[in-house]
Amino acid sequence: MSQSPADGPDCTPPWDAFSSDDAPPPGPELVALLGDAVGSLGELDERQLLGASTAARRLRAHADYLEVMAVADFARRRAEQLEASKARGDRVRSRDAEYPAEELGFEMTASAHSAGLLLDMAANIVTRLPATLAGMAAGVIDRDRARAISNATLHLPDDLAAEADKVLAEAAPELRLADLQAKAARLEARLDPESVQKRKDEARHDRRVELRREDSGAASLAGRELDPAEALAGKASIDAEAVRLRNAGLPGSLAQIRAMILIDRIHQRSPWDRLAPLPEPEPDPEADGAPGPDEDDLLAAPDLPVDPDAPADCDNGDEEDDEDAAEAAAAEEEDEGRPAGFDGPPPGSPLD
Repeated sequence: MSQSPADGPDCTPPWDAFSSDDAPPPGPELVALLGDAVGSLGELDERQLLGASTAARRLRAHADYLEVMAVADFARRRAEQLEASKARGDRVRSRDAEYPAEELGFEMTASAHSAGLLLDMAANIVTRLPATLAGMAAGVIDRDRARAISNATLHLPDDLAAEADKVLAEAAPELRLADLQAKAARLEARLDPESVQKRKDEARHDRRVELRREDSGAASLAGRELDPAEALAGKASIDAEAVRLRNAGLPGSLAQIRAMILIDRIHQRSPWDRLAPLPEPEPDPEADGAPGPDEDDLLAAPDLPVDPDAPADCDNGDEEDDEDAAEAAAAEEEDEGRPAGFDGPPPGSPLD
């Protein structure tokens, strides 16, 4: 095992320094101490192992500080060269240092867009955010937290940016990244609400739908730069329908049902079609198996006794009923001594 410069008289590496307030700052001493610890991980207890991981993160944050310093100086030199080329009257697309983002992107193996974001962040931190820069140098503010602070101050005037820098740099080491981003957004909105609203309005021109590949091999589909009120209302609508579908018996977690609803709405399908159809009613076990009367049977006339003297094709229609009634009336009149169809008094009456 190698011996670090910080070893004590008994040649025991002071790995407890990883978990103490007296840990060496990022630099050659911490690098040597961490190298010895990595070479002898079996001799570290759990607390010291966690301290070693913290020391590694501090070194990484310090490396981010070195990168930001180098990129900021690169951007400064390219800007000076570009201004000199403009002063000489060089034509557009033929000027010196005209494409610094493409140069940096090639070196980073990244897109020019990503490199341009790093150029803006580095210039903002080095020139206007001294507290954030000092935190990176000490290894307590990493690149992600520095980016959150830079994004919230990039569009602020210098005096407001300096005020936000002090507040956010002090809070950054003790906050989770998501909490720091939320705090930075609230602070920016309080310091310069008009600028925040202006950027939201400008972002409407960049609204888009993005399709990405997940690490699992699946896909994600997202709308970007949406109106906050419309996005919140859409999410609330999906949440409410997911609860109703789950209560109706749709299997799956609420998160899975929300994803189903989103896809169904995009494809103009009804998520309610995913529910299983209702089962057919069970037959009555007490029934004799004979089919019951249908609707036509229930509406049919009841069976009547058949007259043996009636013709087989007898149709008791209204017209024949009238004829039978007329014949019966004529026979009755003849029995009374009156001619058929006579409406006057019978013969021999006092009125004759």
